[in-house]
Parts: sequence; C-alpha cells; structure tokens
Amino acid sequence: MNKENQFAPVYHLELALKEYGAGQMYETLKDARSVYFNLTGEVYEEDDDYESRMNAFNEWFLSEFKVNDLKSPIQIYLEKFSEVEFEVKESLENINYSLFEYKGANLFGEDVLEDVLHARKIKLPKDSLETGLLKGDLFIGRTVQYIKETRLLDGMCFLPREAYKIVKKQARKVRKLEDENAEKDFLILTEALKTKCKRYNHVDIKRIFVYPDTI
Repeated sequence: MNKENQFAPVYHLELALKEYGAGQMYETLKDARSVYFNLTGEVYEEDDDYESRMNAFNEWFLSEFKVNDLKSPIQIYLEKFSEVEFEVKESLENINYSLFEYKGANLFGEDVLEDVLHARKIKLPKDSLETGLLKGDLFIGRTVQYIKETRLLDGMCFLPREAYKIVKKQARKVRKLEDENAEKDFLILTEALKTKCKRYNHVDIKRIFVYPDTI
C-alpha cells in the first residue's frame, strides 16, 4: 500500500479497514459481515463474483455500518486521525452509493457513467478503470470524488440484462422520493435479488425481480 501511487481516498479507506483487521475490533467486522450478507444473500468463495461482493461489503461496512448504532467506521477513523487533509475527509464523508450504467468512453477517452438514481453523468479519468466494463452494463457501486477527480470503487454488483428495464423503472420511482434511506433500501434489495437470481437461475427473472410498493 503506497500512498504515493494511490488515489488518496482509496488509500485511507484501506487504512480504515485495516483498523478492524485484528483484535477486539475484528469482532465488529464479523458482526457487520453477518448483517450485510443476511441482507444481500450469502457469498461463497467459489462464486464468480466473490471478490467483487467482498469489496462491496468492505465499502458498505466502512461507510454505512454503525458501530454501537452511532458512527460509521470511516467517521471513527477520521476522528482518530484528525491530521487527514480536509479534502480527503470531505471525499470520504460523501461517498456516492448508487445504480450506474456504463455509457462507454467519450472523445477524450474518459469513461462515462450514468448515475441512474441521481440523474447525472459522471466522468472517470482515462485508463482509471481496472475492470472490464461493457457499454450498457448496469451495476450497483460507489464513486468517490476527490477535489475534481472521480473514481469508481471496486465493490460492484452487476445485474442481469434481463432485469435492466425492471430495475431502472424502479430506480426512477425511488429517485422521485428524494429520500436517501429509500435509495439505500432499494440498492440493498436489488443486490439481494441479484443473489437470489444466481441461486435460482432456473426461475424466470421477472418472478424474482419484484419490488414492494413501499419502495
């Protein structure tokens, strides 16, 4: 882990996660894992998306999970290491959790995402993506902005193409609510439906991707 070669917010996310890698704090990480995979469906090492789902859990844990129902691990980290520069703090306190569609590269070589939940376009630096995305791919993930540069984090949940219309239609409904908690509930549920789809791949996707009226 070399700060010189890393995007600053990602460097600090890795340090924050390391804080919970041993000792009594590791119990907090284990508790959070149980909560997350109960919500989104269990993950197994032989799954083809195992690494991505573990990355998604790590990002959820750091930014969403509340330690003793009070503060997130990243908030605790930033308070503990008060010397972290303001721009990094601002970045880590405003991680964007959403549904994205990959629109391909523009004329300048920048990869473009459509943030479906927030109805906006996001440009990523040229050659900053380390994963192979195909134009039109729909996935749940997180972006983080540091000063004027935005990066996509590693935890991504790719959705089956047969569910695209259903998911995007529901996302538009959620967008109109302008409620952050409703957005999070929708994203977690959608990841759970994707997991269910993998486990029951013999069932018609339209019977699996069903959303309650309350979301």
